[in-house]
Amino acid sequence: EFSNPEKYNASYWLPDLTTLDTMIAKHFDFGYDSEKLENYESSYIRVAIQDSTDDWDSVDELVNSLNDAGYWNVKVAKPWNSPLEVTRIVAQKGDIQAAQEVQKSLGFGEVFVESTGYLRSDVTIQLGKDWLSIQDESQNSRDW
Repeated sequence: EFSNPEKYNASYWLPDLTTLDTMIAKHFDFGYDSEKLENYESSYIRVAIQDSTDDWDSVDELVNSLNDAGYWNVKVAKPWNSPLEVTRIVAQKGDIQAAQEVQKSLGFGEVFVESTGYLRSDVTIQLGKDWLSIQDESQNSRDW
């Protein structure tokens, strides 16, 4: 989270202390990984979608696909600022396991660990043109 300008003169990031141990254990092989102790379900993962395709029907289809896969905590966020060829599945807060689970459920996209996208989510899907191709192939197979 960002620091509060009324409280501090300088601006800086404040760490999320509840997930710091897990991030250090995963990425620096030090301490313990609380996620190995917890076995969370897909319904608890907060997923945000940022569209870069300008195709709202495809966004609705993605929401339906996520719901079918058990992801119920899904939010359509502000669109991504530039068109993407390949969908990016962004692990917010360093939670690469959640991003990989989403990728596995969808069957497409590339996983990234960074703080871009919708920061209040666990995973942000930045929807690319590859999803449109998948939708077209799916539609063509249904037409036969």
